[in-house]
Amino acid sequence: MKTYLAAFLMRAKMETQYRAAALSGLATQLFFGLILVYLYRALYGAGADLAALASTATYVWIQQAFFRMVCADDNTLTAAIIKGDMAYQLVRPVDQYNFWFARNLAMKLVGALMRAFPLLLIAALLPAGVGLSAPASFGALMLSLLSLLLGLVAVTALSNISAGLVLVTLDNRGVNAVITFLILFLCGNILPLTLFPDRWQRFIQWQPFAQILDAPIRLYTGEYALRGFPQIALMQVFWIVLLVLIGRMLWRHTLRRIVIQGG
Repeated sequence: MKTYLAAFLMRAKMETQYRAAALSGLATQLFFGLILVYLYRALYGAGADLAALASTATYVWIQQAFFRMVCADDNTLTAAIIKGDMAYQLVRPVDQYNFWFARNLAMKLVGALMRAFPLLLIAALLPAGVGLSAPASFGALMLSLLSLLLGLVAVTALSNISAGLVLVTLDNRGVNAVITFLILFLCGNILPLTLFPDRWQRFIQWQPFAQILDAPIRLYTGEYALRGFPQIALMQVFWIVLLVLIGRMLWRHTLRRIVIQGG
């Protein structure tokens, strides 16, 4: 366990060195957040319900704040697979899945926090209906943070599955493009899931992607009642366990017959 904790801490410390990238990411997400908020205001029309506008704006800002958590992948692992440096990684006396899971988790967590805090602060200072609204209650805030942590673990498990597929195909572009699109679309980043038709929402909410950010945001805004949190958390834990099992099986099967580039 100390080995994986050390891998987590080293990757977290490395992530804090990319301050310029964090600032550029902050500016980018702030720009797109404003574009999306005013786009939805235009779609709602002049007579729109202010509460609905405020809820949608809050959804957008939280999605933008944690965009790094959803989309970031460990390029070190991808480069090691494609260039053949994976041979050196296999020499390490560690469980490869756990080692890269810890690194990926640290990268997503620290990278997201470096952007999320200033972005959410700026969004909270914007006018009502455009900026970030306060949580429905203190309890809603606490449970949404707990749900967000579970979503972080879930998306990291998805990233490890993506890396396992790269081990097979030796091409990260196609695999990552498909999985990233599914995550962005079905977690509500491209279009808030609250705006989908009811039939679609009932289906999407059972998928692992909705557990990443949609569920935490709905807890924050109060759309999900606090008494429903145990069911939400159980759904998130179910998908985490399933995704980790799939990822570990994929990695174990692939590493047994891996062919290093050039060998």
